[in-house]
Amino acid sequence: MGTRVQGAVHSDKTLSGVSGLLEDLRRLLEDKDSADIVFLLGRDESPVYAHRLLLAARCTAFQGIKRGEICRIPGATVAAGTGGAPATVRLPHYSESNFRIFLVYVYTGKLVLQDSGVFEMMGLAHELGLEELRVSCEEHVTSTLAVVNACTFLAAAFEMYERSAPHGGRSAKTFLDKCISFIAENALDCFKTNSFLSLSKDALVKVISSDYLAVEEEEVFRAALAWAKHKAGVTQPTAHWAEEEKARVCQHLSGVISHVRLLLIGERRASIFMTEITLFHTKPKAN
Repeated sequence: MGTRVQGAVHSDKTLSGVSGLLEDLRRLLEDKDSADIVFLLGRDESPVYAHRLLLAARCTAFQGIKRGEICRIPGATVAAGTGGAPATVRLPHYSESNFRIFLVYVYTGKLVLQDSGVFEMMGLAHELGLEELRVSCEEHVTSTLAVVNACTFLAAAFEMYERSAPHGGRSAKTFLDKCISFIAENALDCFKTNSFLSLSKDALVKVISSDYLAVEEEEVFRAALAWAKHKAGVTQPTAHWAEEEKARVCQHLSGVISHVRLLLIGERRASIFMTEITLFHTKPKAN
């Protein structure tokens, strides 16, 4: 799901040249020859070129800096260019694709927010200092949060929180909590989504550890088992698992099943579940 965010369309003839101006700025963004700064994104250090003058006009991280400084971005490694080469800014925690979308917004004010990338975009807006974009990201999450995308949002928020935690991460933590609360209130429906099955183990634990899960603990157990089976690539019912399949499911459930509150399940049902859980602790036979 995406939301298009852009300035209003003006009919005033005095603004008739705006559309052409935006097209020119978009072309400027793609002009490496005139660029005087290059961002190296992610572990692969993919290069994305830009112009410091436009960044200084739009982003507070490039404003109010001392002579000889280039910018002030938390976690970035900055080096001045030599011999006419562009200055270099390394941003290992951001992806090339989302940073290009960010720059399009910086240059033209146009943006398509995607659920999977909204928290990374929020982080960029916060760290580079573009308040209007940060607000747009927050509004996107608040207005579109639903069962169908809650776990997608959670995965993105959790990833962003882990990246930004060393630098504070307050914004990401706020929305991480918001996503967990929404999923807890709509647990039964959220557990049925494909994005729930794709959650990381740490994100899953955050969900099933919530004190506000509006679902019976039996369903929590079933959801955790379904998640582990999906991660392990196992589709057979438990009664038909081979030893190797049991081992794979056990590996994924390690560190998860302890967060399921089995004592909240009735004695008879808990006994049945404990029988199933013994499967997870069965070691493969030696060859």
